[in-house]
Amino acid sequence: MSKKRTVAPEDLFNMRLISEMVISPSGNRVAYTVKEGSLEQNRYLSNVYVVDAANGTSRRFTTGPEDHSPRWSPDGTRLSFISDRAGTGQLFLMHADGGEAQQVTHLDTSVSDPVWSPDGEKIAFTTRRLSTDYEEPEGELRIIKRAYYRSDADFLDDKWSQIWVVDVKTQRAWQLTEGDYEHSSPAWSPDSQHLAFSACRPPDPEDADFLPHTDIWVSDLDGHLTQVTQEQKGPAQAPAWSPDGTEIAFIGNDNHRPRGMNNQVLWAVPASGGRPTRISADDFDRSIGNDVLYDLTLFRGLYRPVWSTDGKVLYSYATFGGSVHVFSTHRKTGEIKLLTTGERLVYAYDFDQNRQVMSFASSRWCEPGDVYIAPLENPTTLGQEKRLTFINQDVISTLQLNQPERIAYAGADDHPIEGWIMKPANFDKTTKYPLILYIHGGPANAYGNSFFHEFQLLSGMGFVVLYVNPHGSQGYGENFADAVIRDWGGKDYEDLMKGVDYALSLGYIDEDNMGVTGGSYGGYMTNWIVGHTGRFKAACTQRSVSSRYSYFGTSDAGFRLALRAFDGGPWEAEEQYLKHSPVRYAGNITTPLLIIHSENDRRCPIDQAEQLFAALKVQRKEVLYIRYSGENHNLSRGGRPVNRLDRLRRISGWFKERLG
Repeated sequence: MSKKRTVAPEDLFNMRLISEMVISPSGNRVAYTVKEGSLEQNRYLSNVYVVDAANGTSRRFTTGPEDHSPRWSPDGTRLSFISDRAGTGQLFLMHADGGEAQQVTHLDTSVSDPVWSPDGEKIAFTTRRLSTDYEEPEGELRIIKRAYYRSDADFLDDKWSQIWVVDVKTQRAWQLTEGDYEHSSPAWSPDSQHLAFSACRPPDPEDADFLPHTDIWVSDLDGHLTQVTQEQKGPAQAPAWSPDGTEIAFIGNDNHRPRGMNNQVLWAVPASGGRPTRISADDFDRSIGNDVLYDLTLFRGLYRPVWSTDGKVLYSYATFGGSVHVFSTHRKTGEIKLLTTGERLVYAYDFDQNRQVMSFASSRWCEPGDVYIAPLENPTTLGQEKRLTFINQDVISTLQLNQPERIAYAGADDHPIEGWIMKPANFDKTTKYPLILYIHGGPANAYGNSFFHEFQLLSGMGFVVLYVNPHGSQGYGENFADAVIRDWGGKDYEDLMKGVDYALSLGYIDEDNMGVTGGSYGGYMTNWIVGHTGRFKAACTQRSVSSRYSYFGTSDAGFRLALRAFDGGPWEAEEQYLKHSPVRYAGNITTPLLIIHSENDRRCPIDQAEQLFAALKVQRKEVLYIRYSGENHNLSRGGRPVNRLDRLRRISGWFKERLG
């Protein structure tokens, strides 16, 4: 048997990821997208595969290079998908057994979010279109009219997401919605005559910039719109029609904490319109969705609830501590039952037409992601699940992976904090090891029971990796997630330092050789930590925030976040903005700092890195600044392969040089 090796930076591109999956109506096949990064081409490739549910035999269904979003026709005889083979992402159609692909849409903009009508005659989708009164400016300039005119790397340029429908047979496509509003998540009525969708359509369009309140709307096939949700004080998203067509379920909240964190839960509203009623039980203290982070993809899975055929329960998923699981909710009582179990991240799920079989994609600490199938009458709690794919087995079998150990300790207010420690390869309890504290973004995200390449890389190099879910993280209830909205650097800082203290108490950490890093909010906390303690020997801040004051006006969403966190704008609550700005404490920083930032990042703009770098440089402190051109906020998960590889080498090299 050949000796296993530790994880290398290049292994990020030796692994493939199942980024989405859908089960056929009969439940006998599962279509899924496999995405992989190519260092040679410096791009990502994706193709659709189909696996037989009975014998686990997979076959490649498309030939790429960028095919994705498979959707079965209601009778299971055809499979649609989106492909860039026509220059932009367009809908194509193939027989379920293979053959020539037929192009269905012929637009000049890419399509997304396709969904078949129940009668199998039409497909609804979304695409971004210019405003009807858009005027092309003369010269190289942009005319800005709205506060929210950019989203991370993308300038919106008066383009709005609109709902379209295409007739599969004739290929005639038409637009259902219009106006300077965002429309998303189309869902067909059982009779194929109406579409429900989520949209923010306030009387004054500028209100959408500051109060992005979405409602559920319904359109007939001629584009006549009706607002369905009435008196809903929070966002309404991801609609799903009941089997009898009388109700529409959706995910949202009632904004009972207008300046805080609100759980996203299940609601239902009459399809004819009215006041929504909450389906989730009042004591269900979780937010629906997948909030666990990992570094192989940006894909977060299916979000829309799914009805049982009798209309008695709905299926969805949520973050429970460090895991994400599918569960059912009884329509009348709100009672929930878990359909998946174990320490894992379920990041996509689907059901056959009769709701007898469930398929899901799952990641674990030793498994980047694979497809499973389970009978609903004997769900995974009874051990009946079956793994259908092993797409990374050839790579994983050659690697020495380090299993994370779950820890729990008392954090701020003695609240229990969950975390994990990943020990180095060939761990020896009599040896003292350097430690790296890794902080997640959000803050309303979480770490958990998923494969994490970067953690495996660092632990394979000889570091102990500590990652925890401090106050502000999702998966532990509304109060816990809400605790830091107005106090970044408060309870979260205390939780993180107590986590380091806990690790030191284990006896194998070298207290004189500790590092800290994180991205986005994790970068903010890295900046905050080195400005408030000198216990770390090296630090790396990534895509961070250093000034809450300037962040208000330079970030694509800074003003939205700030107006929830502070008592007004910077001109009204200046001291609050300054108090919570890490750059204010730059004079205290003694830790050597590596700054990593992307030039096209508009979520945490490049000026945040510039300010901190300048503050340290004028003090002649040790700092190194790496700017990646052409990259955005998601460099670590979706950046160009060559840059992602360079980032990993620089971070690991920085800590290796300074921590040994």
